[in-house]
Amino acid sequence: MAKSGNIQDSWLQDFDPQEQRCFFAASDSGWTNNELGYRWLVDVFDKETKSQASRGWRLLILDGHGSDVNMRFIEYCDKNRILLAIFPAHAIHTLQPLDVALFAPLSKAYTKELRKFIDDCQGLSRLSKRDFFRLFWASWKEAFISENINSAFKNTGLYPFNLELVIHRFTPESESRRSSSDSAASITKVDGCRRIRKLVREVVTDIYDKKAQKLNDTMLHLSTENILLKTQVEGLQRALITAKKCPNKEKSLLLDLPTQNEGGAIFFSPPKVQQARDLQLQKDEDAAHEQARKDNKKLQQQLTKQAKELEKAEKAQIWQQQREQRQQEAAEKQRFKDKQELAKLADLQLQKDILETKRFIKGPADSAPWAFSLANL
Repeated sequence: MAKSGNIQDSWLQDFDPQEQRCFFAASDSGWTNNELGYRWLVDVFDKETKSQASRGWRLLILDGHGSDVNMRFIEYCDKNRILLAIFPAHAIHTLQPLDVALFAPLSKAYTKELRKFIDDCQGLSRLSKRDFFRLFWASWKEAFISENINSAFKNTGLYPFNLELVIHRFTPESESRRSSSDSAASITKVDGCRRIRKLVREVVTDIYDKKAQKLNDTMLHLSTENILLKTQVEGLQRALITAKKCPNKEKSLLLDLPTQNEGGAIFFSPPKVQQARDLQLQKDEDAAHEQARKDNKKLQQQLTKQAKELEKAEKAQIWQQQREQRQQEAAEKQRFKDKQELAKLADLQLQKDILETKRFIKGPADSAPWAFSLANL
């Protein structure tokens, strides 16, 4: 049960629907409620056990949580031939098989996986929800084995049925405190140290020599340090592989997954997880195609814009050339006109000069009689 509105895809990155039979759900508070309890009954318990029970009755043992003890839950069980056995309050630590023989090994195994994760990452990678299933599944496989499950039902007196075993647990004489001391396993290889000692004895003749003892201590120190460093490197490599699985952005697995569940409660069974992944993959492909279409459209717009700008530049160049040509033609016309005007003025001046010359030449002949008469006087 996850505290979230929707289950994120990265949380189930290590989940394989083809190999692992698990169901997932999420709620805003992180706790179960009436809707999730009812959907678990319908979508998980009923579907997973109906084929084995055929037309017979099934027994469902509950701890009396409010999400289980309500009329809709009870009526569904009655209509589908499911018998309810509800434990009395404050007694599940003795009566419930999970609490008696399964949760403790599960907690121990999960603690071991957490310590292993911390040792591997050396504090370089923080624990997040995407790491939970991988660590939990390894713990689950270690704790929920046939031996522990059979022991859980046997020690609670459910199968084989034994009332005296349960009653005996409530007597003061039978109460005993469990020892929780666990010896930590050494990470150094004992066989490797023995081989080093043996090798030193074969090479050194006097094992009591100070130099020989110093050599032996140095070899053991280097061997231990090498084992520690090798263990750290292997742990960091595993942490790096896990970190590379992290997506850049978490995505909700719900998407548009069709469901007829009441109240929005939904359990993700392996087929539904695969269906959600397929929908997510299809959505990503559609988004990629849409992005490619937008990029192509943008590229076409840019090419069209560049073509228009090029066409506009060519038109401006042609217009400039035509303008320069018109200016040149106008200048040529003006020069031709000026030349004609100059030629006309020159022609007029020439005619004027000719007339003046003729008048000058004709003038003395006409004035001769006057000159003669003056002389006579």
